[in-house]
Amino acid sequence: MLRNLFFILVLVSSFIVPQKRILTFDDLFGVQRLGETDLSPDGKSIVFALSSYSIDLNKGNSDLYIIDSDGKNMRPLKNSEKSEGNPRFSPDGKKIAYTLGDQIRICNIDGSGDEQLTNLHTGASGIVWSKDGTKMLFVSSVYPDCFDQECNKNRDEMKENSKVKASVFTELLYRHWNDWRGEKRSHLFVLDVKTRQATDLTLYSRFDVPPIALGSANDYSFSPDGSEIAFTMNTDGFPATSTNNDIFIIKTADIKQGAGTKYVKISQSKGNDNQPVYSPDGRYIAFCSMERAGFEADKQRLMIFDREKNVLTSVTDKFDRSV
Repeated sequence: MLRNLFFILVLVSSFIVPQKRILTFDDLFGVQRLGETDLSPDGKSIVFALSSYSIDLNKGNSDLYIIDSDGKNMRPLKNSEKSEGNPRFSPDGKKIAYTLGDQIRICNIDGSGDEQLTNLHTGASGIVWSKDGTKMLFVSSVYPDCFDQECNKNRDEMKENSKVKASVFTELLYRHWNDWRGEKRSHLFVLDVKTRQATDLTLYSRFDVPPIALGSANDYSFSPDGSEIAFTMNTDGFPATSTNNDIFIIKTADIKQGAGTKYVKISQSKGNDNQPVYSPDGRYIAFCSMERAGFEADKQRLMIFDREKNVLTSVTDKFDRSV
């Protein structure tokens, strides 16, 4: 009898169709979103940002977690009411840099020993470590004609206190998707981790680093020996219709606080060049390149710049697909 009952239950269950329902707004708010991730130098751990959303508070919050690279032992690194993001392991794997409240902080891999590295009115984001762990690259939105942070602070306060809330735009690129262009530009900074001194590498520049469009997560980086920095920038006079992003290099020996830094262009095409990455031995810089000006969907070529010979070569001209 039990055998017959079991047979009947199996037969009935095979005809039961799982209940379906419409995805709701509450469901979407209940789904956590995975943000930026970084792999530890030894490959054993992954740090990542995870965002949760609250309908009652009408906002989202990003926290940092660490998990073993085999998917086990997930634990919180930074879990507060303020959003943490942009986690990056130090080259020795002993510390993690991250952003909180638009400032760069650093802590041990268990979350202890937390310190704030920047205190900039214009904030900091987009952390990239030097290979020796003594410096970081980051970006910050500043007024191009401002010499220092005090100038930026005064300009923002004047704008906030002004009774006039209208804006005057003097170029066609006044809005990009859902962002207003405004007066500020994204500048590239280098931070000395020990002294906490931050230097604007593109001081007084009216061009954005990284570019506002067609950029990537690899748009600036240190050479392995730390003697050079490669980055992407568009210097065309009419950015609204330009795709002419280019690759530039800066010698770190030429960096001086408050003096601006000379940079040299190494790309040649009139199309989009981006993602400069140094080879492990530091001799070459690889980057992606499009040939046609103003065209966003051209073939992506792989370019190799020989730093010793000062020679640029396309290595995928005979390859019929983008890299």
